[in-house]
Amino acid sequence: MYELAGYPDRAARELIRAARAAVRGAALDVAEQHLTAAHALTDTLPDAALDVLIERIDTLTLAGRAADGYHSGIAALQSAAAGDSRRLLVATTRAAYSAGLRAEAAPLLARLEQVAEPTRSELMVLRADAAWAYRKPEAIQLGQLAAARALDEGRFELACEALLVAGTAAQRRDIDLAARILHQALALSEAHRLSIWQVQALAELGVLDLATDSDSTRDYQARERATAAGMLGTVAVIDTQIGAVTAFREGFLAAYPIYLRADAQARQLQCVLFADDQPLPGRTRPAAPSEFDDLIAEALAAGRKSGRAPWARSLYGLRAWLHGDNSTAIRLFDEGMRNVQDEWHLIPWWGVGAVLRVVAGTDLEEAFGPPVLIGHHANWAARGYGTAVWELQKGRSPSGSIAEADHRVRHTPVHRHMLRTTIAPVVYQAGMESVAEGWLREADAFCSASGERALQRLVRRTLASVGAKVPKGSKAMVPPHLARLGITAREAEILRLVNAGLSNANISQRLFISTRTVESHVSSMLQKTGLTTREQLPSATSAED
Repeated sequence: MYELAGYPDRAARELIRAARAAVRGAALDVAEQHLTAAHALTDTLPDAALDVLIERIDTLTLAGRAADGYHSGIAALQSAAAGDSRRLLVATTRAAYSAGLRAEAAPLLARLEQVAEPTRSELMVLRADAAWAYRKPEAIQLGQLAAARALDEGRFELACEALLVAGTAAQRRDIDLAARILHQALALSEAHRLSIWQVQALAELGVLDLATDSDSTRDYQARERATAAGMLGTVAVIDTQIGAVTAFREGFLAAYPIYLRADAQARQLQCVLFADDQPLPGRTRPAAPSEFDDLIAEALAAGRKSGRAPWARSLYGLRAWLHGDNSTAIRLFDEGMRNVQDEWHLIPWWGVGAVLRVVAGTDLEEAFGPPVLIGHHANWAARGYGTAVWELQKGRSPSGSIAEADHRVRHTPVHRHMLRTTIAPVVYQAGMESVAEGWLREADAFCSASGERALQRLVRRTLASVGAKVPKGSKAMVPPHLARLGITAREAEILRLVNAGLSNANISQRLFISTRTVESHVSSMLQKTGLTTREQLPSATSAED
């Protein structure tokens, strides 16, 4: 109506108001439509055009496309000849920090400090963002102060943003504090129906769930809401977290399609960091082994651009370990994790490197450092296995430490098999041959079932190194929990029929073998499991929870 009446500026402002309402309702695609329509009305209206641009930068930032928002803001700041640019500076600086472009954000924040009141809550949030990378305690304090001020001002969305900054900073210092702050952000967003911030809070709580028990429930909740809201960049980030959980629980092969989807989506949206102002090249097929170095170099370049720790270098260490080069693996793990040694360890590869150091003779406390920083549950499991090695070296029983370590990775068999394989030679040499062989047989069966060939090769080399019999072939014929007991493929086949209630005579007819042969296999299974009667086999050989 305003447009028809000849008031395009008022029409544009109404569309901006509608876009803001759409953002609050998590309908970012609708907000984008409103802003596009508003932009078409502001060609000759500089003030209205600036309002539209600022709103669009904020919308892109919330949608997980902060890099796009940053570049739009920079272009406007460079071309604007006059006018109040404080709001544009705020939006562009926020987008830069959200995109991880900290080097680019620093001069923008310095410029903003000169034109904004120092006590403004939005400026306090940006200061917390600035402190996030290298001054975590300051970021936590500033974020909480900014949230309190924003609440006093009735700016609930800004309060959620401030709490998210504080909560993510606390993730690397104090997980309990991080959980309290993030739950506060989630409760605030739910109370005021701020769907965008619900997604952000759920996703960050998902990071904590990943670290404590590799649980992706909240990640899927966040992903569903982010998809409905059109937050496609955020969906890509959440997918990387889901991929990590899948890798820990099912294997890297199972996780690869999830990572590939996240990578392709992020590159399509140009949400990834920029190199020489060009989006990083995408990939349309799985990477060949020869491309591994290129992929890691690309990740490291992105890490330098964003100011993040070059943890990707630790993947070189993982490769060296899988190839049996433990000394190189230790060095590369140390180099990759050097920048986060004083932070809570969210990366689980850190624990693999620490165990390797203990096996190589490093003191347990020196290898793992302060317990308060161990972090990820797989790293705690690593410390348990490392403690078992230390106890064996001291002539003590490692049973308690191994049981505790097994419990911490009970839901993540990949890490359990990786860590057990690392210490298996020490356990074997200490006289616990059956335990070490059982671990390795179970790991081999898991790798056969999941297709984890690289890990399987390491497991079989380890079996050979301790003088144990190495399985042949790669087909998954024996479940891992039975392989650990030394049960053969034929015995597993007979066991399935025993569990189904068939008698020895029925089994002999089904498999075209003699009853005496069936009885021999049943007797062998009783001996391997330590049982005395055939009736005990079904319950005693069932899969573990």
